[in-house]
Amino acid sequence: MIASPEDQALGQRVIEDIRSGTRADLESLLPPELDKKIIPVFPQMRSLLPIGSDTDVSLVDAGVTVTDTLREGSSRQSYLAYEVDAGQQHALVKIGILRRQDEVVVTDLYVYPLPAPIEELTKFTFRGKGPVQYTFVVLALLSIGTIIAALIRLFRMKGIKRKWLWTVGCLFGVGAITVNWSTGAIGIKVLTVYLFGAFAAKHGFLGPWEVGFAIPIVAIIILLRPPKPKELGARTPEAPPPTEVSA
Repeated sequence: MIASPEDQALGQRVIEDIRSGTRADLESLLPPELDKKIIPVFPQMRSLLPIGSDTDVSLVDAGVTVTDTLREGSSRQSYLAYEVDAGQQHALVKIGILRRQDEVVVTDLYVYPLPAPIEELTKFTFRGKGPVQYTFVVLALLSIGTIIAALIRLFRMKGIKRKWLWTVGCLFGVGAITVNWSTGAIGIKVLTVYLFGAFAAKHGFLGPWEVGFAIPIVAIIILLRPPKPKELGARTPEAPPPTEVSA
C-alpha cells in the first residue's frame, strides 16, 4: 500500500535488467556517479541474483518520504525491498527511487545473498539461540512477575493514600535493557517507559526482533515497603482496665 504502482513496476524492471545482464535501461535511470560505481560490480550483482524458470520476485518492505520545498518543489523518495527466490537460492534487492517533477532516478541499488527465505530468517524462534537471549527472556518474565506481585500486595493493603496512583505506577517500568534476538547484541535505553516492564518488538518486516525488560521501580518500592498495622487492617489492642485492690 505504501509503494505506488509506478515504483513497483520500476523496481521489477530494474531487477529484470540485472537478471538479463542488460544495462541499457538501467543506465537511463542511474545518475552518472552511481553508474560509475555499479559498472565494475554489475557482473557480481547479477551472479548473486537467483536465475531460473521458477524464480519468484515479491515486494517485502517499502518506505516513502515526501518533501516539498520552494526551490526544488515536491519530491518523493521511495525505498523498496524485494525478495528473489529460485529453489535453494535467495536474495534481497534494495532499490531507492527518487521522483522529482518529471525526473525519475534510481538513487540506491543493492543485492544481498540470503541463506534462507526472509520469513524464516526474521521469525521469532528459540532455535539456535544462546544463553544471552534466554537470560533476557527470564529477566523479562521476572519484571512482569514483580509487577503482578506488587499489584496483589497493593490490593491487599488498607489505609494507603492515593492507591490508584500507586497502582498506575506499578504498571510501568523505567528504562530498558534490550537484546537483539538475532545477534545477541545488548543495548540500553534510559529515557523510556514500558507498560508491564517487558516487551518484544520487531522493527519493520526486515528488522530483527528485540526483546527487553524495564526496571519496575514503583513495584519494587511496594514490595520492599514494610507492612504497617494500619495498612494491614490490624487494631491496636486496648489496654486492660486498671485492677482495684482493696485492703
